[in-house]
Amino acid sequence: FTPPWKRISVRSALLEYAGIDIEEFDDADSLHNAIINRSLPVPKRFEYGGFLKMAALVDELIENCVLGKLIQPTFLCEYPWYLGGPAKELDGNPKYKKRSEVYIAGMELANISTPQNNPLKVRKWYRDTLAIKQKSGWKNQTLDELYLHAINQGIPLCTTGGLGVDRLMMLILGQKRIEDVLLFPWRKFKQEGDSQ
Repeated sequence: FTPPWKRISVRSALLEYAGIDIEEFDDADSLHNAIINRSLPVPKRFEYGGFLKMAALVDELIENCVLGKLIQPTFLCEYPWYLGGPAKELDGNPKYKKRSEVYIAGMELANISTPQNNPLKVRKWYRDTLAIKQKSGWKNQTLDELYLHAINQGIPLCTTGGLGVDRLMMLILGQKRIEDVLLFPWRKFKQEGDSQ
């Protein structure tokens, strides 16, 4: 846990651990073929097409080829634009987002990003995502106009983060199952037949 913790971009991690340079692929089908040609795992099915299919492929590569290598505390950063959600793009490189995740012992501990504060870019992100989902059958989904209106009022440049406190407790206490550190382990109750 001694700082400084390692920092590696998603692109560099995939190049190092999967042998794939995501910069070489402009569409999901060519990336899909390259992954299959290297006998690497792909998702069993795709819910969506377009850039969401690209996101699913890269997410699967990270899950299967990278995470198991991130044992020492590591910031996996600079997520590609299609996997970074509505986060702000990197200065001078809109292909990547200001998003990172902290991994320890192959387990995600925290998720950190700089939210996009340009209301037009936020609306475009959600509109494009919704269009792909509607094309895939999500017919009754709509844009959250109240949220978009709030963003329109302006938000300052900031950073948000979420820490997995239960996962941190697992690491501190040397536990392998999250149920062993939860204050109220509902799964345990369900297994014992408790109806609440």
